[in-house]
Amino acid sequence: MRLKWLLVLLVSISLFSYEDNDLDGVDDSIDECLDTPFMDIVDRSGCSVKSLISPHHFDIIVGLSLATSEINATTNFSTTTTSFQADYFYKNYSATLSSSYNDSKTSSEMGNTKVAFGYELLPFENIVIDVAAGAILPTSPSDTNTTDNIDYTFSLSFSYAIADTTLFANYAFVAVEDVSDYFEYQNSSSFSLGLGNKITKDSYLSLSYSTTQSRYKGEDNYEDVTLYGKYLLTESWFMMGSYFYGVGSTNESGFGMRLGYYW
Repeated sequence: MRLKWLLVLLVSISLFSYEDNDLDGVDDSIDECLDTPFMDIVDRSGCSVKSLISPHHFDIIVGLSLATSEINATTNFSTTTTSFQADYFYKNYSATLSSSYNDSKTSSEMGNTKVAFGYELLPFENIVIDVAAGAILPTSPSDTNTTDNIDYTFSLSFSYAIADTTLFANYAFVAVEDVSDYFEYQNSSSFSLGLGNKITKDSYLSLSYSTTQSRYKGEDNYEDVTLYGKYLLTESWFMMGSYFYGVGSTNESGFGMRLGYYW
């Protein structure tokens, strides 16, 4: 009986003296890396050997939007757009493929296809800079007197987070290579500025203003205000919605919904 109680006492002392705060299976008294991520495989010293979390991630996003342009006081022109987007992420790198299908009263046709590659910079705490370059492939049908070539794009995005609030800005440039007998094309640039807030741990809302230079010489810039929201349905599924309203000389407005899956 005494031997039994002695064994119980020894086991209790061992359990109370054992401490493993990062749950890697190595006692803190000999653990040389005390903050090992939970999904890491460690060596006998408690230091990471391999992570079980893959650095490769993907998402697929499908969307539907409706845009309405006011031709005159009594006539509106509406276009419904179905969109598809696929993204690949590896550490700070990303690649995007996107395309769309446009449907209006006068025509139904596939839009151009965009391919872009990006890199995310984290120069300071709470500051994120994204740089991206890509190409717009002429997959949309063109007029017989228009030659659609590959256009090239460049974008630079900046965001600064303060608690749950984010200030962001974006600049984009398109080198237009198309040639037409009817229009005189020009390179186009755009700029946007906005403010976002993380409403809850699963929801985000932002308001932004943007101005875009027309790709046709002599036309006014396109300006709008956009309300955007994102909601995480599950760990993998997410939903996004937006509403934009043209300002200045712009007479277009619209809204859209997109559903995505991330893994």
